[in-house]
Amino acid sequence: MESRFTGSLLELVIVNLVAGFVSVISLGFLFPWAICFRYRYIASHTIIDGNQLYFDGNAAQLWGQWFKWLFFIIITLGIYTFWVGLRLEQWRVSHTHMV
Repeated sequence: MESRFTGSLLELVIVNLVAGFVSVISLGFLFPWAICFRYRYIASHTIIDGNQLYFDGNAAQLWGQWFKWLFFIIITLGIYTFWVGLRLEQWRVSHTHMV
């Protein structure tokens, strides 16, 4: 099995800077968009065993999840924060496919 990432360091730096800049300027409201932007770039430049990855998630879908997770963080006084990373990764994987 051969896997490779076809993106360049400069592209990845620019994608991360744009995502971070948009998140900061929007005071975090566009953070779901930034996450999807980054995931889409990574998937479109990842090849696993000759198959291109494709990310079909979008910010609107993630926004709903994000507010749900925020609600659980608030009512559990921050304890649910430990699960948000796992839930985000599960969401990302469920929206990543091979072409």
